[in-house]
Amino acid sequence: LYAFGRQPEALHWNCGQLAVALRALVEAEPLITAMNRFGPLYAEAIGRRWCWRLGLKSRGVEADSELVSACERSLREEKIQPDEFFYRHRGGRNANGALADVMAAYVPAPGALDHDYWNRNQPETMLIDEVETLWSAIADRDDWKPLHDKISRLRDAAEAHGDSPAPLGYSVDEGSVNTPN
Repeated sequence: LYAFGRQPEALHWNCGQLAVALRALVEAEPLITAMNRFGPLYAEAIGRRWCWRLGLKSRGVEADSELVSACERSLREEKIQPDEFFYRHRGGRNANGALADVMAAYVPAPGALDHDYWNRNQPETMLIDEVETLWSAIADRDDWKPLHDKISRLRDAAEAHGDSPAPLGYSVDEGSVNTPN
């Protein structure tokens, strides 16, 4: 079963299975090296992505990992969906308790709350009930307007978040290791 908090484990296991399959074609050493890089690369990438979603400036791997852990605890305690969580706490706003303590060390990214999207009552989501409602309008009445309206609102949400962080680590296109600026 899918478990949000177990994604890193699942990804690492999947990469391990790929390495096992590739073992018939290549030596073990580069596969082991790649597998050993997974943890640090994942921690850096997830921290940068969470900071981006929250509209906060990254403070580096160690601090960002602490932020991710505090956010995961808060998600469990608040019992809300991730979209609602990131929306509610965009730019470090509306945090309480331990989450507020961790977020206090962060500053909002430039323009983090400038878009009108952040002043709405709720975030855009794609929860199953909403998807089923959109599909029902199409299937039952050939009414595509709700879907087109939803796509427009999702594009607005994407624009509000700004450009996502560029991937770091190994670049297939360049054949080299990219590092943060």
